[in-house]
Amino acid sequence: MNNLYIEVALPVSLYQTFWYKVEGNYKKEDLIGRRVLVPIKNWSSYGVCISASEEEPQLNDIQLKYIEDIPDKEPVFTQKEINIMKKISDYYVSSLGLVIDFFLPNSLKWEKINDKWQGKAREEIIYIPNVATLHNIPKITEKQKELLEIILEKGEISKSEIKEIGFSESIINALVKKSLIKRLEGLHYKIQSEKILKTEKNIYQGFQINLENKLYSLDYIYPEERLEFYKKLFLYYLSQNKSILVVFPSISEIDAIYKKLKNIFADKLFIYHDALSKALQQKVWFNLKNLSGTITLGTISSLMIPIKNLSLIILENASSDSYKSMRTPRIEAKRVVYEIHKEKNIPVIFSSTIPSLEIFYSKKINLIKPLKEKSKIKAKIEILNISKKEIFDNLKKIITEKNKRYLIIANRKPYSLMLYCERCDEEVLCEDCKVPLRIYKENQKKYLKCDKCNKIYEYITHCPRCDFLLKEIGFGSLKVEEFIKKEFKNYKIDVKTTILDKDFSVDKYDYIINLYPEFLLNISDFRGSEKFLRVLTIPAYKALIKYIIISQEDIKIDNFYKYIKQSFETELQIRKDFSLPPFSKLIYLQFSKNNLKLEDIAGFVKEFESYVLNKYESHVRGKNIFSFILKDFKDKQKLAQIYKEATAKGIKLIIDVDPKRF
Repeated sequence: MNNLYIEVALPVSLYQTFWYKVEGNYKKEDLIGRRVLVPIKNWSSYGVCISASEEEPQLNDIQLKYIEDIPDKEPVFTQKEINIMKKISDYYVSSLGLVIDFFLPNSLKWEKINDKWQGKAREEIIYIPNVATLHNIPKITEKQKELLEIILEKGEISKSEIKEIGFSESIINALVKKSLIKRLEGLHYKIQSEKILKTEKNIYQGFQINLENKLYSLDYIYPEERLEFYKKLFLYYLSQNKSILVVFPSISEIDAIYKKLKNIFADKLFIYHDALSKALQQKVWFNLKNLSGTITLGTISSLMIPIKNLSLIILENASSDSYKSMRTPRIEAKRVVYEIHKEKNIPVIFSSTIPSLEIFYSKKINLIKPLKEKSKIKAKIEILNISKKEIFDNLKKIITEKNKRYLIIANRKPYSLMLYCERCDEEVLCEDCKVPLRIYKENQKKYLKCDKCNKIYEYITHCPRCDFLLKEIGFGSLKVEEFIKKEFKNYKIDVKTTILDKDFSVDKYDYIINLYPEFLLNISDFRGSEKFLRVLTIPAYKALIKYIIISQEDIKIDNFYKYIKQSFETELQIRKDFSLPPFSKLIYLQFSKNNLKLEDIAGFVKEFESYVLNKYESHVRGKNIFSFILKDFKDKQKLAQIYKEATAKGIKLIIDVDPKRF
């Protein structure tokens, strides 16, 4: 019996792979993509075989160990997924083992404890808010309040992401016990029929489309019109026994779409995301690997499922920032989809109501091809120039019809935006971050909070420097909600901070009122103008009668799509003039440690100093943080070496390629 030698990627933050020996009657090609259980120093872990050889590798006299077991009857990944994940690992400067671990079903992540192999990862738990606001909630600690606000803002967040940003399990459990957040239970996906309904099949029988192996865009189209197009597309592909993967930025969007499709596609329709039970995740994974002619609705974690006869990927709401992972490795769905397109030679549709600037530019230079004509905007668009001091009096005049549904988009969460001293001409700042503190209110009690480090302060009425009476400036959704409850008790009015990334999970309204979206033009992020354009225009697709924009900017929208095009063209020219994305590449580095000093990382900084676009320091949760934005730094091997050396010194280093937030 001859030995084979296999290269294994392990779920560790080391930029290397490991070689092991295998006994048995295996073929090299049968081992690629298989899980293997292996010893490593003083512990044992699962790994994935990424290559195999009949010849022993030359590794400087290292004595190779035998694997302990091959637990699966078939590979988890094919060679194509391995190739894609290698490219993702290189691009995002992350270990290949962690990239594989990111995509692998939770039930397959094993480790050896007390000489017994067992699942390493518990089921990924997704939490959602169980309250709409901070009003009238029971008394909670500052840390609990901080986490609750994050969950309210995001809508849903995984347990691993919560821990990644610094919250303990006890804080999570306290919020659950007080019924302020709840676990998102696995959805019950009931199959309604063994076959696709004949009536639906007949309706779309005449539809034909020929998508080449290219990149396409489906934008400027109402969500419900996109859904009708998807139904036709799905039926057409299923008639040829081809499979489709549709990726969404959130589970709530998947749930909304699933409810609309389940009676049509029945047993052809699959769901995959991190909130599924471990057993169901594994079952869906291997079903999709072995069945042709399927439709999968999934989140970013579904992208490496080796779906049989996968012939099309749709990235729904492709402009969403939620596609950027908040945990290591910090990958982004669009890049992964692009690598799949290249490796598997299949078409990709980037779908969104309003495209990102990146996709707009890609269409402009013919890298992406538009797929359909734009929708005609149905609602009337009205722009009102009203001062913020007069806004609440004017809302009384605008909201007049009791039997109509209204949505007010406040764009900001706080009760008020800052405390200002007219004598000192200064705002009350966070003592660590030196940014203005926001005013929040719950149970009729106000408090101050730093939106950067989330530190909570007691509310004050007088300037700490000169004792002059402080003035509250601005407002957010908390104050708007308070006003609406008081003045419009029997009206159908909802107040939201944003409706971005909720194309299918937010209903339509007769009237939508968008309050002062121009604040995005004044944020330090160079993407502010692009975000402003999306916040300004997307609500037009959710209004039935009228979309009202209230602003103090000189906004003129005579032609809706002409305005969008001109705004994109102007922003592209600015980005080009300053050599900003998409005309350059950015990398975000964050060094953090208790009592960390700049001289502690001076040697690292020298390696990339000439590429620094911006840098800043902060103090969050007891740690000193030094952050750097690098422009067009291409030596990623050097970054990997810096990571290794920083880790050896006990310094945490986050490497974020193509960052969305910094």
